Amino acid sequence: MALAPRLARFIERHAPATGDTEGVAERRSAHVVLVGFGPADQAVAAHLTKEKTPLVLIEWNPLLAQRADAMGIDTIIGDATRTDVLTRASVGTAKAVAITVPDPTAARTITAHARAGARNAVIVTRSRYQRWNEDLLASGATSVSDEETGVGLQVAYELQRALTQRSPVSHDDRCNIESVIAALPASS
Repeated sequence: MALAPRLARFIERHAPATGDTEGVAERRSAHVVLVGFGPADQAVAAHLTKEKTPLVLIEWNPLLAQRADAMGIDTIIGDATRTDVLTRASVGTAKAVAITVPDPTAARTITAHARAGARNAVIVTRSRYQRWNEDLLASGATSVSDEETGVGLQVAYELQRALTQRSPVSHDDRCNIESVIAALPASS
């Protein structure tokens, strides 16, 4: 029961503003807008935080948003398919936008709105399946990271290590393969 009042105060502090958001946009620049705080986003947030990259998170789930806020991440509760929520995150002055929501329709909508608001930003969008990559690129993504290719690369990496009888893959090695996957060009 003690959680309810704290959660209500958190939502009040982070709920979308009803007034002018331009003052917020002027305070943020050259940051990364991260959409969502699921497992993929948490890995991205951990990396960006470690690199001291300014970060603004948009998350619709109040409990996940509260977790991010407790980690010191500038967090906005809202639906990133809405342009007013992207504006509140200062997408127009962002250096990059990372969209890792699993739903292809939401990912495409967020990508298109982010591109409209941030013409020069790098936009990296997650795709569950390769078949959606072209749609996401056409919607404005700079690059697309699809799970099928990522899993294939990880499996190939694990097999190669096993076949060469090297030691088991460490967490650091997994982070390295994630860097390799992230650096791959978008598939056609």
